[in-house]
Amino acid sequence: MSEAPAIAPVTLYTSGMAVPAIALEVLPYGLHVNKIILNANGRSNDVICAPYGAEELVQERRMMNCIVGRYTNRLPVGTFELEKGSAKATVSPISNLSAVGLPHISLHGGPEGFDRKNWTRLPSSEARNFSDSEKSLLRDVDDESLAIFSLTSADGEEGFPGKLYNEVLFAVLPLPDEKIREETGEIELGSLIIVYRSRLLPGGASITPINLTHHWGFNFSASLQPASEPDANDHVLRVNSSKRLELGSDLMPTGNLVDNLAGSEWDWKAGKKLGDKPLQRLDGFLFFDRPANSVQPLHVPLENWERDNLLAELLGGEREDAPVEVFEEVSGVRAAFFTNQPGVQVYGGEGLRGAGTKKAIHGGKPQGSGYTGRPALFLEHHEPPNALFLSSKLGRGDGTDTILSEGEMYNNYVKVVFSYKPTQ
Repeated sequence: MSEAPAIAPVTLYTSGMAVPAIALEVLPYGLHVNKIILNANGRSNDVICAPYGAEELVQERRMMNCIVGRYTNRLPVGTFELEKGSAKATVSPISNLSAVGLPHISLHGGPEGFDRKNWTRLPSSEARNFSDSEKSLLRDVDDESLAIFSLTSADGEEGFPGKLYNEVLFAVLPLPDEKIREETGEIELGSLIIVYRSRLLPGGASITPINLTHHWGFNFSASLQPASEPDANDHVLRVNSSKRLELGSDLMPTGNLVDNLAGSEWDWKAGKKLGDKPLQRLDGFLFFDRPANSVQPLHVPLENWERDNLLAELLGGEREDAPVEVFEEVSGVRAAFFTNQPGVQVYGGEGLRGAGTKKAIHGGKPQGSGYTGRPALFLEHHEPPNALFLSSKLGRGDGTDTILSEGEMYNNYVKVVFSYKPTQ
């Protein structure tokens, strides 16, 4: 990039508390979520695995807790014609895996994706991808708990058509009125949301592929045991999923769906530890067992977006059944993930292989060894890998595919609700 990477952090807090239950640190460079600090039982616990210093994120593309775009996960390299309705465009994903023997794959938006860009922080009043009624709601959120960032991606950038304007909202929400869950005795710590909004601007193609997410990795006990090597195998993962996407030997999806057979390595419906029946590499896309119309749409006609208030549901206290939940006993932390995406990529971070150093609160030192083994649980909520070319085979159709048209708003969210189970 031509300008210096913006790595001065923006920190958001739970409002109205002397000691905030949640503190979130975001870097404008690549929208890296550099810290999520939970305060519970007199302990501060940083639950995000990241390098010792932000400079390491600039020196090497680590895909640790950054935004991914325009298109997350894998696409085939080449030049392809796209069509949606009467609109046509050409997409040319660029290879960036030649060094590992996969020159036919473009990963995470290409060599210079959204994670390699400086994003600009906006006052919420100047946001263009949130409706007037939504901005009215945001005026009631404390400035210390809210940040909106913007980025314009040029027509043809990284081989993607269309001039795409993007805004991403981060918000740390206050604790609910009922601070102890009656059924479990767990203590509420609050929640955070990330909302991704994108639309095409004049001056380029009228359709474009889009599939955004955050490539973030969690370890709920890493900062509580800094003398030991962070290991996520004791985290209990539950995913409401009966099927996953089949991958070929080169890790490209085939478009076939595979049953997550009861008792198999990929059966997470009842919840189990990551280390139970361990896979050598935990890396796969799981489809949620729920109807698509049960959550907010991914593509919203602009006239509907201007009339509706999609944020009201996220800022409120209503709670659907969480499709993904994680619990870790040493920390007592539980996280429930809510999203309008059709599934989640589950990854154990094995590919880090010690690259770079780890943050000091996790036992890292300058120039020291990095995370190894399975240090974190990466949960990336998005459309299936290569859904751009597999939509019909996967049962996805217009309005729920990954081609955005002029006259539509791309609407994508993830909400994480944290709680804490006191030690008995």
